[in-house]
Amino acid sequence: MIEAGLSKLIEEGQLRTLKRFETELDFLGNDYLGLANNEEIRAGIRHALLAPFQMGATGSRLLSGNTEMHIATEKFLSELFKSEAALLMNSGYAANLSVMSALGALEGMTFFSDSLNHASLIDGMRMTGRDRLIYRHNDLNHLKELLQKSSSIQKAIVTESVFSMDGDLSPLNDLAKLASQFGAWLVVDEAHATGTFGLNGLGLAAGLGHSRLIVVHTAGKALGAQGAFVTSSQIFHDWMLNTARPLIYSTALSPLVVLQIRLALDCLLRNPEWPKELQQKAERVRIQISGFADIGKSESQIIPVILGSNSSAFAIAEFMTQQGFAVRAIRSPTVPKGQERLRITINRLHTEDQLQLLIETLKEGVQNASH
Repeated sequence: MIEAGLSKLIEEGQLRTLKRFETELDFLGNDYLGLANNEEIRAGIRHALLAPFQMGATGSRLLSGNTEMHIATEKFLSELFKSEAALLMNSGYAANLSVMSALGALEGMTFFSDSLNHASLIDGMRMTGRDRLIYRHNDLNHLKELLQKSSSIQKAIVTESVFSMDGDLSPLNDLAKLASQFGAWLVVDEAHATGTFGLNGLGLAAGLGHSRLIVVHTAGKALGAQGAFVTSSQIFHDWMLNTARPLIYSTALSPLVVLQIRLALDCLLRNPEWPKELQQKAERVRIQISGFADIGKSESQIIPVILGSNSSAFAIAEFMTQQGFAVRAIRSPTVPKGQERLRITINRLHTEDQLQLLIETLKEGVQNASH
């Protein structure tokens, strides 16, 4: 059975394999601010290791894993993001599963999910067994229609703020108004906005003010670390501690990683101009690529180059790889059929020469593929 399944994936051009890209022309990763190799952060970690420092959490947060580093960092996070509480998680995926499982534990819950939400949000909602109604991408009228028809006693609107494959933004202010109107929870996955948008890079959900707001921040992208954290009301924080199985039954993040998250945020706060610099570079690239390829509705550092078939996406990705670029094809079913693409990501450290070379090489690849 496994052999047959793998053979089918090969025939359909869907077989995934692990690859290592070693190039300065990295337009594949999510290290948007270049913090994964930041020397200030490295120096801070070295300094901490000179003193006695507990590197392993040794257990789950509810057992032995609730270290001073976790406690102090969560206090810092709640103050920074102006929330009542913050809770560290092992990954963005685990955070989304935890939030969904906690909401799903509420009797009568129905989820209202954007059609382009990330797999981790979808998996979390499915895991609960609760009803999930899907509204058309960023379509407020469709969402309102679904909310009006629902008789559920508990509702949760679920969205990303920057969509991971299309790079467009969610209308968060309007979603918050709908959530208030219908007494719904609002869950915002800020995975690609934390560090890249908003005042001091604190994301697009900052300042929404909705009383039932739950925000997931990923540390493994613009912050260059690992893990995630959820900001919310104190009552939801306490509910998660008691109902979120991915949190309850996992060894906590290493205190060393928690320190890295704190150092990355400190670095960001000292350089509040970085997110704007990143978005200015991304805008210049979007304008030029849109002259010869379909980039959808991207308005962020994530730029899809929509090519319309798995074969075209794969062929152009291979061409870019041969020219020294780290670029990957995103094929169906990860994206809808006919929406196969390259997913280009811009980071703050890309030079103007590198960006121009990307544009010229990509244009050549697209033109060659069309002949």
